[in-house]
Amino acid sequence: MGKKNILRSGFFNADRVTLLTVTAVFAVMAVLVYTGNVGRQIQNMLTSVACYIVLAVTLIVTCGYMGAAAAGLIGKNDGIGYENRLFDSSRVHTLDIVMDDWDGFIEQCTDEEYAACTVVIDGEKYGNVAIRAKGNTSLSSVAAYGNDRYSFKIEFDHYQTGKTYYRLDKLCLNNIIQDKTYLKDYLAYTLMNKMGVPAPLCSFVQINVNGEAWGLYLAVEGVEDGFLARSYGASTGNLYKPDSMSFGGGRGNGRDFDMDDFREQFDAQEDASDSAGVSDSAPQGGDFTPPGMPGGGDFTPGDMPDGAGFPAGGDFTPGEDFTPPDMQGGGGFGGMGSDDVKLKYIDDDPDSYSNIFTSAKTNIGDEDEARLIASLKALSEGGEAAAAVVDTDEVIRYLVVHNFLCNGDSYTGSMVHNYYLYEENGVLSMIPWDYNLAFGGFDMGGFGGSGTYRKDRARRARKRQQQRNYFLLHSFCHSSFRRNEPHCRTALY
Repeated sequence: MGKKNILRSGFFNADRVTLLTVTAVFAVMAVLVYTGNVGRQIQNMLTSVACYIVLAVTLIVTCGYMGAAAAGLIGKNDGIGYENRLFDSSRVHTLDIVMDDWDGFIEQCTDEEYAACTVVIDGEKYGNVAIRAKGNTSLSSVAAYGNDRYSFKIEFDHYQTGKTYYRLDKLCLNNIIQDKTYLKDYLAYTLMNKMGVPAPLCSFVQINVNGEAWGLYLAVEGVEDGFLARSYGASTGNLYKPDSMSFGGGRGNGRDFDMDDFREQFDAQEDASDSAGVSDSAPQGGDFTPPGMPGGGDFTPGDMPDGAGFPAGGDFTPGEDFTPPDMQGGGGFGGMGSDDVKLKYIDDDPDSYSNIFTSAKTNIGDEDEARLIASLKALSEGGEAAAAVVDTDEVIRYLVVHNFLCNGDSYTGSMVHNYYLYEENGVLSMIPWDYNLAFGGFDMGGFGGSGTYRKDRARRARKRQQQRNYFLLHSFCHSSFRRNEPHCRTALY
């Protein structure tokens, strides 16, 4: 269900059954007090009838709830959330999928349409839930590899409003077939969470289909209602997943993503960058020393020269007219995605930001659209205006880990995607997503291609991405005077 209200809950849950029972008891007590000594025989009879009715209703409701829970028709609720169950990473969990026509479902996976099934998570059954394939580059890659091991999304409340797995409404199951280590996504989300970045929880699961082993997957918390409630509490803002439709972004477009077409666009961008003069002094691996910074192992933050090779010394703010080497304009950094996905201010027309607003994960209206556009405009102005519309501390933490992970399939990569945008009261922050091609996997052939030519192109693209990461970190750390805070020192020095 694309756009949903936050913190929805079903009618039949343990809390409401308890409330009904307590209400019934008080009702009986009120009847007994009211009867007094007047017409005791008649009133005793009426009281008995009322008690029997209340008792019958309570038993019916309770038995109905217990039966539905046992059948997996409603979510269970014993006070322990999903984060301490399925996402207990100390063990490998089990997830069984039961579906009558699994083969037919697999044949239609590229359509990304939901189908009904039953899932059994660590022995607990949930019936009438929805499942579909997911991904853009990964979706097309599965077909290209000639296998049927797709990544999946499970939506617990697709057919029944309020149904959850211990308050989790959406679950992603990543196939990890592009990661031979099986650890990139897991390590990325774990590092993000350790650094205090609101990020999805994850754990490994063994998937079985109709009683037969299907494979080892990574279960990832879906970034929707449950995630927002866990990360931000009851008072939440708006959630978006900006993605360029031309790169397979958005549900149903993954099958149309053409890897050969992307390679041609990538090569054209690289040729344009080369003709503009790419510096071979751009960073490689861990040997990069930002311009103007001292090298060596004895460096301390106090040795940091004002400006560090960037304009205006310590007064540098994101809004200054500055383009770092090899970035060739592009509104702060290049990339082949749409301008709205790059979070660039275009104009005040909401239609100019279709890749953002059509991918909203929460209900939004005209006021929400206007507020986000105003924030993007302030972001483009830089300085104090930009600082007022960015959760600077959270974004710095995000970029510190992101820079370390070297993920070219991201906001700072060539495709400029794979992130969630969170906005609350006009303040923006980013939520990490999809790191299965981190640690250089995307640039080193994760998007296809081989040979010296392709690797050289990938090396130069990785250089540019590292410069973009450093530029963003430098901007936020300097503009907020936080360059001596631990996460800024880690990133910059």
